[in-house]
Amino acid sequence: MSTLDHDLAAVRNAISKKQPFITGTHPLTDNSGLFFFRTGGGTGAHCIDLANADDASLQVLLEACQPAPFGIDNKDVLDETYRKAWKMDNSNFATRLDVVNTGILDCIRSMLMQGNKNKKIRPEMYKLNVYGPGSFFKAHKDTPRGENMFGSLVVVFPTRHEGGALQLRHKGQEWTFDSAAITSTQDVPSIAYVAFYGDVEHEVSMVTSGYRVTLTYNLYFDDTSSKPGPIYSWMKEDELALRTSLSALLDHRDLLPDGGYLGFGLEFMYPVARGTIRGLINSLKGSDAMIKLVLEQLNLKPQVKIIYEDNEDAYPAGHHYGDDQPPLKRPHIMLDDEDELPDWETEEPFRISIPEGGHGIVICGADEVGEYSDYGHEVLRAKKVLWVTPQMTFTSLKSPYVAYGNEASLGFTTLVGYVWMISDNGAPECRIGS
Repeated sequence: MSTLDHDLAAVRNAISKKQPFITGTHPLTDNSGLFFFRTGGGTGAHCIDLANADDASLQVLLEACQPAPFGIDNKDVLDETYRKAWKMDNSNFATRLDVVNTGILDCIRSMLMQGNKNKKIRPEMYKLNVYGPGSFFKAHKDTPRGENMFGSLVVVFPTRHEGGALQLRHKGQEWTFDSAAITSTQDVPSIAYVAFYGDVEHEVSMVTSGYRVTLTYNLYFDDTSSKPGPIYSWMKEDELALRTSLSALLDHRDLLPDGGYLGFGLEFMYPVARGTIRGLINSLKGSDAMIKLVLEQLNLKPQVKIIYEDNEDAYPAGHHYGDDQPPLKRPHIMLDDEDELPDWETEEPFRISIPEGGHGIVICGADEVGEYSDYGHEVLRAKKVLWVTPQMTFTSLKSPYVAYGNEASLGFTTLVGYVWMISDNGAPECRIGS
C-alpha cells in the first residue's frame, strides 16, 4: 500500500505549473494597421499606418500623446526616473485591428484558461503607449480594474525600434519578450503580442532607437452565457492526472485520522474589493482554477476563507520580553471574511474572541500541538491542517495590489497568502483561505 507521503507527492506533481504568459504574432492584413487619432488638443485628426510607418509620422503620434504616469498606492505620479513613456487614452483613437476576430483570444485561452474551459475572455481596450528613444518603464504590476480581471494583453506594432524588450518575472523565474527582434523577422508586417496574468511583474527596457508603439488590453473573465470554449488535450490530461491522484489521497486511511483540513496554497495573487473576498471564487486562474474544477468534479464545494495570524508576541499579565516566561502562542484563525477578524486582547491574559455565528475556526499545522492555552484560562483546541502545497506569506491580511503599478489603485487589494482548505470530518468540504 502506498504511503501518505507518496500520495501527497503524487497530488503535488499532478498540479500543472505552466508559464504565466503566452506570446505570438499575427499579420496586419486588410489595412488592420491603420490607426486614427486626435491631434492638436482634440481639434484635428490624423491617420497613420502602423504596418509601415516612418519615424516622422511616429513623432507626430508621440506629440499627440501625454506623458505616461504610473501608480503608487492611490496616486498617479509622473517621474521620468521610473517611467519615461507617452500614452493616449482610448477615447482619443480608433484602430482597425480587431483582436476578437484575429484568433488571438483563442491562443490566450489555450494557455491561460487552465481550469476555466467554460469561460469566455472579454478584452477591454485600455491605452496606446509610445516609447521613443530613451523611454523605459521599471518593474511593476498592472493595476487591477475589477475582481474578474485576470490579466493583460500587450500588442506591439511592427514599427522600427531597437531595445524596449519586455522582461517578465513570476515566482523567481524570468523571461524576455523582445518585440523588436520578433517583428523585424516576419515575412509580412505583423504584430507581436504577449498576454500574462495580472500578478506577473514586468518592465520595459530602454528603447535605444526608433519608436515602440503598443496597444494594451485588460483581460476579464466574461460570465455571460455562451457555448463552452474549446477543450484542449492538455486540459483533459491535467484534469485526469489531478483527479486520479487527489482521489487516492482522499481515500488514504492515514489521512488526518482525527479530522482536520487539507490546505492548498494558491499559486497566484488576486484583486478583491476592499472588505470582502466573496467574489474571488469565480475569478481563479491557472492551477488554482484547475484545482477548483477537479474538487467540484469530486463533489466538493469550494469556498473562500481567510487565515489570520497575529505575528506580534504577547505575554501573560505582568510578564514582558526577556522574562523567563515564554510569549503566548498565537493561533491562526480561519474566517469567512475580513469583517470577522478576531479581537485580540493582550493587556489581560491572552484571549481570543471568535466572531459570532461559528465561522471562526482555530487551526494549526499538522505537526503542531493542536491546542492553545491562555495560561490558566480557556484552552482552544485547534483543527489540524495538512498542507499539500505551501501557503503564500501572510505577514498581513491584505496589502496594496502593487507598490508600483501602471496607474493608481482603483479600490482593489491583493490577497496575501490565501489557501485552499478541504475538511476531513466525514462530510467533505473544500475551503479556500488566506
